[in-house]
Amino acid sequence: MEKCNLTQIPCREAIMEVVQNNKNRRSLQHTYELAELFRNACSSNEAFMELPEEEQERFLLITDALMMNDLEDLKRVHNLANYLMIKRIKDNVKAAEA
Repeated sequence: MEKCNLTQIPCREAIMEVVQNNKNRRSLQHTYELAELFRNACSSNEAFMELPEEEQERFLLITDALMMNDLEDLKRVHNLANYLMIKRIKDNVKAAEA
C-alpha cells in the first residue's frame, strides 16, 4: 500500500484502491463499520465522548490491538475473542431453549 510522504501513513487513494479491489461483501461491510467508528472517534474528543460506551470500548480495543506486535499476545487475544463469541452463542441457544 502506498504511503504518504508527509505522514508515512497510507494515502486516501491507496485506501480507496484496496476497498475498490475488495469484492467480499462481508469484508467491505466490516471495513465500512470500522471506518465510521474511527471517523467518529477521531473527529474530536467531544465526539468520542458522545459515542455510546460500547463504541468507545470497541475503538480503544481495536487501537490497542493494532499497536500489539508480539505474535503470541495477538494469538492470546484472538483465542479469548473466539472463546467469548462462542460462549455468547451457547448462552443465547440455552436462553432460547428455556
